[in-house]
Amino acid sequence: MMKPVEKSTDDKPAKTIVRPLSLILLIGLILLRIPFVTFLRMALGNPSPEWIEHVFQVGTYLLTAVFIWAERDHLDEFFITPLALGMIFVFKPMQPVLEYLMGITWSPLVFPKPLSFIYLAITIGLLAALWFSKWRWKRIAPAEWKWLGIGVLGGIGLLIVDSIPMAFSIRSMTGNFDLTPSDWSISFLRIPQQLGYAAVTEEPLFRGILWGILLKYGWKNGWILIFQTLLFMSGHAYYFGSAPLSFWIIVPAAGLGLGLLVWRSRTIASSLAAHAVGNAFGYLAGVLVGRVIF
Repeated sequence: MMKPVEKSTDDKPAKTIVRPLSLILLIGLILLRIPFVTFLRMALGNPSPEWIEHVFQVGTYLLTAVFIWAERDHLDEFFITPLALGMIFVFKPMQPVLEYLMGITWSPLVFPKPLSFIYLAITIGLLAALWFSKWRWKRIAPAEWKWLGIGVLGGIGLLIVDSIPMAFSIRSMTGNFDLTPSDWSISFLRIPQQLGYAAVTEEPLFRGILWGILLKYGWKNGWILIFQTLLFMSGHAYYFGSAPLSFWIIVPAAGLGLGLLVWRSRTIASSLAAHAVGNAFGYLAGVLVGRVIF
């Protein structure tokens, strides 16, 4: 294994080398995402067994929580800033309640089923461990709020870019551009729900932990941007056959756009917001555009 270098591509020396535990946790997160979820979904067909998603969601949040504890004094080196940390702690435990309000009842992780409290238990456990270690939460910088707003705008930009390929994808899969009343009534619930479901699951991994560790090994930001996009595509390879436009256009556009946001802002708070907005309204935007062009 190559030795990490003591430099950063932002003209600032790296504060620490890569810790073995942090590297192990990164590998675990990648293995959960790609061989476990992606390959199992492709091997077992569509729809794949629901337990795959449940194990992935819980396992990813648990490993992310352990990483946060392990790197608690160096989280800014992985772009997990105070605002981003607060978003993780708030929206992941809220996910089961939000999905209940959205009418999702089939999942064992939906409120008020016993397993729905597992995200809250992990969060409380992490907060307790941080408190006992005498860790102190840093003040949220005003720039973080600015980049949160820019992230929302970035998510809207991704919606605009992806709306046409999404419309073609919907046409090829179902040909149906109808919307039900519930599609409109729960539309804004999808933003906080997607913050917990997709953004908190993927942004700390692809645009936080991975990016920070590769910087410590001396990678340039531009190469990391490309690599994490390719890895992000690999994590969505189950779209290759069923939704090729998603795999070849929508996913890489998201990977590049979210990566550019984090590269510029140095906080995943921006990409968390953009990811949630893009996911929450992606289908709706595709349907509305499809009604116009078809």
